[in-house]
Amino acid sequence: EAVESETMTMWRSAYKLQATFEQDGREAPMKAASFVKKGLDEVKKHLPLLQALCNPGLRGRHWAEISSVVGFTIARDKTTTLQKMLDMDMGNYVKDLADVSDRASQEYQIERSLESQQAEWQPVTCDFKPWKETGTFILSGATVDEVQGLIDDHIIKTQTMKG
Repeated sequence: EAVESETMTMWRSAYKLQATFEQDGREAPMKAASFVKKGLDEVKKHLPLLQALCNPGLRGRHWAEISSVVGFTIARDKTTTLQKMLDMDMGNYVKDLADVSDRASQEYQIERSLESQQAEWQPVTCDFKPWKETGTFILSGATVDEVQGLIDDHIIKTQTMKG
């Protein structure tokens, strides 16, 4: 998203500069702004591929699926560039790659939500007291309300994720 936002911001700036320089009759700067805008037009064409493959939710299983889609293993390191992906004709698979990436995003969101729920349980302490003279214990005091409230909240969140 940041790449798309920055690309669009630069494209708008180049567009405005091109128009301003053209209006002022400044040929050389107008050509430079036009050149930058054309380069950004090329980047914009490949944003869907970048978005699909730069998804922080992609895990090993997703990369295996991506490799299956494109027919070869993709190196996931700092040497992998957009140009290399384009040279490997990965742009031809954008729709399928976007589908894998969308599923990865959904899974990532669920993972984060579950981690958040787990973190909410960290400060909870359960106080128990003996139940009559049965040898069993029950939750006592405010702990019952706190635990019940958290359980109810997490049931709703989990059902929403499932939905």
